[in-house]
Amino acid sequence: MSSLDLQILTLARNGRSSLVASFSLLVFEWLATLPSEIELIHSVPSRWSSIRIAFVLCRYYPLLAYSVILWAYTGDFSGQQCSHITRPVYALYAPSHFLGPAVMVLRAYAFAGRKFKILVLLSCCYALFFGIGVWVYWAGVGILPTEWFEHFGKTGCYPSSGDGIMGFRVGFAIGSSTLMDLVSLSVVLHCRKEGMDRWSLGKYFVAQGLGSFAIITMVNAAATIMYFQPQGSFSRIGLSFVIIINTITACRLILQLREKAVEMESYIDTQSNSKNEYTLTAPTTTTTTVSPSTNMDVWNVDDSDARPLVSSQQTV
Repeated sequence: MSSLDLQILTLARNGRSSLVASFSLLVFEWLATLPSEIELIHSVPSRWSSIRIAFVLCRYYPLLAYSVILWAYTGDFSGQQCSHITRPVYALYAPSHFLGPAVMVLRAYAFAGRKFKILVLLSCCYALFFGIGVWVYWAGVGILPTEWFEHFGKTGCYPSSGDGIMGFRVGFAIGSSTLMDLVSLSVVLHCRKEGMDRWSLGKYFVAQGLGSFAIITMVNAAATIMYFQPQGSFSRIGLSFVIIINTITACRLILQLREKAVEMESYIDTQSNSKNEYTLTAPTTTTTTVSPSTNMDVWNVDDSDARPLVSSQQTV
């Protein structure tokens, strides 16, 4: 067996192993956070808002898509079969690639007070990011050469993407994802200067965004470096982990922020009830108190939750 054959075999083995590992991580994360998901997402009696839909897609589409990808990449197929399977299966990566940054965009837009100019900025940037993803995952995807199957017989159906233009395209997609998250983070930091973080939930929102961006950037950078090493043993393990980490982080952001919002709502309700217990019967004046979290509308699962908290204060 030649050195080229050994290299191809090593890349194939590492690619399969990384896919199995990333899928295992995805399933573990789903099971670990399922109790919180049921309590904070599915137990809330509400309509299906855009935020709730984004969470469900971000959580369950990768589970379904990776099941199909795992079947195609780890099975044994002939060259003729792979010529029909490779491109459709590879296209399944695209929605998972889009979902993570979409959650960050929705999050930034909500934090910015749903301003129209912020919507235009984020929409334009996301449209460019989406176009790059379409180019990478759905246009001109290379398949394994016939020589591959002549050397190894039946094998998995994955694209030829270790080097050349395909490697550049995947690296470009990873980089565009990082830049899209950077734009969303910049919007949050800009709103921070305008005082949107004067409440505890707003401060938590900013800190959470910085932490998630740091994690995603480190993973994306490591994957890009490994991917552009066609002669190395680890050049094919990055893409699956990048997409999985992005979707896991996005789902964690929603769950953590929802949990924080519920805690604040509970605290505000407790404070309001305590005040009402000590009021005296007398002519009343009604004042409206708006809770910080709801006034900012900082991404509750249901948009209808973002309503002012009204309490009646009675004065003698």
